[in-house]
Amino acid sequence: PTDSGNARRLLVIAVTDYLRVGTRSMLHAIREARRWDGAQVVPRIEAPALVVHGGRDLLVTDRWAQQVAEWLPKGSLVRMPEAPHGLPWSSADALATTVRDFARSDPPHRSD
Repeated sequence: PTDSGNARRLLVIAVTDYLRVGTRSMLHAIREARRWDGAQVVPRIEAPALVVHGGRDLLVTDRWAQQVAEWLPKGSLVRMPEAPHGLPWSSADALATTVRDFARSDPPHRSD
């Protein structure tokens, strides 16, 4: 499927999930996700790690993505300015290329 086809499929999944769990549960999940403090866990990840952030992401801020990348001892941040939240669905081809390039780099490098 094309990226635009994947984006439509993501929208259907998101709406279905929202309707299934309801407003209260969805808002609770979003609040809990925003409160999560990875500062205690993320720095212990020793493997090279890639953080990919979409510039049109309405759920994850650029500041938060940058912070996670900084917590990672071997972290890299890649920004995809036109991508929304749900990159694997909305920007699958670009994401696959980004991940492939990161995995092939030796050693993976910080790109932030």
